[in-house]
Amino acid sequence: MPEPNPFKDALLDKDTFCVTWEQIPGRGAVKGRLEVLANAAKAASEGLIKAISVTDNPSGNPAYDSAMLGAEVKKVGIEPLVHFAMRDKNRNQVESLLYGLSGAGVRNLLVMSAVRDTSSRRLFEDRMVAALTAAGVKAVPSYRFVPEDGPVGEDRLRRAVAEAGVSHAMVTRISNVSTQVNVSPGMVMGPAWGPGWGPAWGPGWGGGWGGFHGYYNSMWATTIPPQVTTTQQVHADTRLFEAQNAAVLWSAATTTSMGFDSVPQIINQFVQLIITTMTKDGVI
Repeated sequence: MPEPNPFKDALLDKDTFCVTWEQIPGRGAVKGRLEVLANAAKAASEGLIKAISVTDNPSGNPAYDSAMLGAEVKKVGIEPLVHFAMRDKNRNQVESLLYGLSGAGVRNLLVMSAVRDTSSRRLFEDRMVAALTAAGVKAVPSYRFVPEDGPVGEDRLRRAVAEAGVSHAMVTRISNVSTQVNVSPGMVMGPAWGPGWGPAWGPGWGGGWGGFHGYYNSMWATTIPPQVTTTQQVHADTRLFEAQNAAVLWSAATTTSMGFDSVPQIINQFVQLIITTMTKDGVI
């Protein structure tokens, strides 16, 4: 039976206001770590806070490892929400850390990655707007009102929503990308490398027809080269906000598989998945 996860339960309960407390351990191995653990113990005793949010090298500055600290927070008696930034990790590090977190009983991760690509953003918004319009929903792309890439201030975002004149805003972000590599070994089918038919089976590689016959026949062998295929799983989080009070009305976590598809094909696949899910959930 799975271990209870109070943070997850509170997050999914529409009648519960889920509160987390972010902790920044900072540099060093003692002072910041002990302060975080003391705060975690206090939060666990009071019961209002559902999880301790542990940052992962904020602003790119080295600090006490969030995964290790998350495991310690777990022992204090409260759920940790471990930040998991991808900027400084390779694939082996990511997989090893996930094994360690799972072994330590840490089940809540905030996975973060950022991609700044203006052309892909505009293509995605145009395709999503077209699909929503076809489904009977009036929609406009955000780049008309927030053309710049990157984070923007709250006032700037409020003005953009007001200028667009919309009742709701939909935001999609990629939370993680995983890659699976499949390798099928090659093989050779046909005459063996050897003497072939020669006197008394021939001497093999050397003079006479025995060696020549075998070598000649080997060039007609059928070779199947190794086959390598790569599949990527794109994990995204999409949320629908009410424009007036920024309340989340609907959300979906999706996974889109892709091989060597072009960016437009991937976007079309993802847009169709979102539209289908929203229709199934009765949102549109």
